[in-house]
Amino acid sequence: MCELPTAYSESKPKARKSHRCCECRGTISPGECYQVFNGCWDGRWDVFKTCEDCNKLRIEIHAYSRNHDEGIVFGKLYEVIFESRNNSEWVISYMQTRSKRNAPLSPNEWMEKVYEQILASKPAVTN
Repeated sequence: MCELPTAYSESKPKARKSHRCCECRGTISPGECYQVFNGCWDGRWDVFKTCEDCNKLRIEIHAYSRNHDEGIVFGKLYEVIFESRNNSEWVISYMQTRSKRNAPLSPNEWMEKVYEQILASKPAVTN
C-alpha cells in the first residue's frame, strides 16, 4: 500500500496518441479512455497513466483491502496481485490484460510460472 499524496488530481481523457500503462506496461491506444493520476508524493510531482483494464482491477482489489485509507502504489499493482494470491482471478485478469495490450515480456519470469500454475489447476471448461 502507499502513502497518500499531498496534492492530487485525477482525470479520464481519451487518448490522442499511444501511451504506456504504468501497471501492465501495455499500450493504451488512441481513442481509448484511460486514467491519469497527477500528484505530489514526498515533495515530488509525478504522473501515472493507467489503462481501463488495470484501473478496474485496482478498484476491485482496493475494495477488498483491509485499509481503505491507503491505495496501491502506482506501478506496483502486480505485487499486490501476486503476493497476496487471495484471488487467482486477479492473476488471470492481469496477465490477460498484459497479453491483450501487447505488454513487453516481463522480467519477472516467476509471474509467468504462477500464471501457468493457476491455469493448469483450473478445471477445463466444456460446452
